[in-house]
Amino acid sequence: MPRDFKILVGLLIISGIVFGILAYLNFRPTQDNTDFEKTIVDDRGFEEVVAGLDTSEKLIDYLNKNFSNKEPEDIAKFASRALDEHGYEAIIMSYRSAMGGIHTVTIFRDTDLPKYITVTDKGIEMFAHGWSFEDFFQAEEKRLDIEITDYAIFSSNAENLVVHEWTERK
Repeated sequence: MPRDFKILVGLLIISGIVFGILAYLNFRPTQDNTDFEKTIVDDRGFEEVVAGLDTSEKLIDYLNKNFSNKEPEDIAKFASRALDEHGYEAIIMSYRSAMGGIHTVTIFRDTDLPKYITVTDKGIEMFAHGWSFEDFFQAEEKRLDIEITDYAIFSSNAENLVVHEWTERK
């Protein structure tokens, strides 16, 4: 057998042993602070918590007390589901700025105005934004001093917020 072939076979055997040991030890990456398990234990707990979040103000208070270290996507998913449970029309929007940053917010129709929930330097806040997506874009551009180039919309019960296709802002 040629020397190169022996080296290749040896490397394959060693790789197989290493991956076999890793599989046996069950090494998996953790996802700390990216799911609801540490905040809400089971479905009944979720229903009980959400039942008490019947106004947007109560929801904001709860999010600031329990979700301050969570990812914006997790906050948007929880907020949109909680709002949906109480009959609010809610969606999740991710938008991209000209600088390449991606932001995720929950947009909903409150009792009096369209509003959105977002993560800021002060915590999780709610803002009114006007009656159209363009009004929302202008409010965010002014608040953050950015230019929004495109966006994606997800339903309030979306599990996966991966954007497969961006909609260009016109």
